[in-house]
Amino acid sequence: MTKKEFLIRLKRALGNDLSGAVVQENVEYYSSYIDDEIGKGRSEAEVTAELGDPWAIAKTIVDSVENRGQAYEPPHSRYNPYP
Repeated sequence: MTKKEFLIRLKRALGNDLSGAVVQENVEYYSSYIDDEIGKGRSEAEVTAELGDPWAIAKTIVDSVENRGQAYEPPHSRYNPYP
């Protein structure tokens, strides 16, 4: 799957249950991660295959929000390979 396909599917899946700001933040996080991995010489298909199903990722994020009862925030607002 291409980066674009992955991000579109993730955005659709998240958009069913979360606010626009939370959706955008997560899409940007995964976009940055994919770009970084491509910059290391990996293919889009390899990176997106490793990430797995965007719907499964979205379910994990949505479940996290429901369990906390508050807005979900990824660990970093932008992907940082050196936390």
